[in-house]
Order: sequence, then C-alpha cells, then structure tokens
Amino acid sequence: MILHCGNCGKDYDVGKECDTGKISSRESVRCECGDLLIIPEPSDLENESVVRHYIRRWAKECGVSASSLRIEGGWEFIVDGVVLRMNHDASENNITVFGDLLQLPQEEVKQCDLYQRVLKLNFHATGEARFALAGESLVVCFSRPTLGMDYHEFQHAVAAVAQVANDFDEELAEEFSDVYVPDEEDLREG
Repeated sequence: MILHCGNCGKDYDVGKECDTGKISSRESVRCECGDLLIIPEPSDLENESVVRHYIRRWAKECGVSASSLRIEGGWEFIVDGVVLRMNHDASENNITVFGDLLQLPQEEVKQCDLYQRVLKLNFHATGEARFALAGESLVVCFSRPTLGMDYHEFQHAVAAVAQVANDFDEELAEEFSDVYVPDEEDLREG
C-alpha cells in the first residue's frame, strides 16, 4: 500500500511492512515533513466516499472542480489529450477507467484483423490497461476492485489508460477505421 502525504507529496510504500505484520491498520507513519499519515483498514478503501475523495483530489491537482467532471454514471476528463471516463460500481465495489479509440470497421475481415491485433497487444504491450469492445467501439480500459485501492493506484489507472490510448490510437485508426482523419502533425509530416 502506498501512503501519500498530502502536505509535501512524498509517497511511502508501507505494503511490505503491513504484510509482515510490522505495521498494522490504524497505525501511523510520520512523514519527513512532520505530517502524520494513518494506515487505513482495507475496508476503509472500498466505500464510495473514498472514490469521490480521490476524484476531488485528482481534479484539484488538475486545477478543476470534481463537479465539473461529473457526468451521468461517472466522471469524464481529458488526460494527455485523451478523453477518459471513469465509472464506479458501488454494488460491485469496482472502478473502471476507459477511453474510446475508434468505431469498429464494418467489414468483417477488417474486424477480425483488428481483434487479432489488439489481442496480441493486450498480451505484451498494454500493461494493466487493455483493449476491449464497448458496443460498436474499441476502447482502452482499466478495471479493478476498489477494496484496498489507494490514491497512487487510482492515479496509475488513469495514467495507464491514457498512455495506451496515446500509444495506439492513431496507428489503429489509420489501419482499421472506416473514417480516419489524420491530425495536424500527420498532415505536416506527410
């Protein structure tokens, strides 16, 4: 588990100490800046208020309000030029971050080629994020239970989806989209 000091920004990995019993839940760790960090119970990290707290904290770090990110069913925001959505399923204690990449091609052969390509990428090139289908769209997503999720892991989920989308969006759209529109940089290079 990573504890993050809200005062100075330093992170502390207390996971190994918690696993070996040296530090238990509800104990505290003193940050170098003097702030006291409390180690939460894992169950404290699964309720909906924790997710909302992470959203507010992340929004504040981005210079926006959490309410401005709110959409029906979750939150929507832009990270590194990628539009991402985050949904929290409180009944399942699960969070999903995803970004649309492209509409599926109409031609079945092209669809099969796309599926084969993204399955191979899922195996070796996407880390914890992965390609998936959502209706008629190819998306990049990251899902995990909220139980035990700390803020560092929350940030990692967002960054992982944005990174994979940035790494593969243009390449996959150029090869598999029925309607590929190059961005300005592509036009300058070509």
